[in-house]
Amino acid sequence: MILKILNDTEEKYYQKIGKNFYVSNSENNIKITVNSNTYRVITADRIKNKS
Repeated sequence: MILKILNDTEEKYYQKIGKNFYVSNSENNIKITVNSNTYRVITADRIKNKS
């Protein structure tokens, strides 16, 4: 599931800060943090809707 979200997310939603990549996908309401050296998923957080 995470791989599908990463593949479906446009590159403009990938952000590299320090040693991590941050990927935001509002369609699936998820933010994924990936280590840029090992490519391991560190966290997968739900994005709360601002309703």
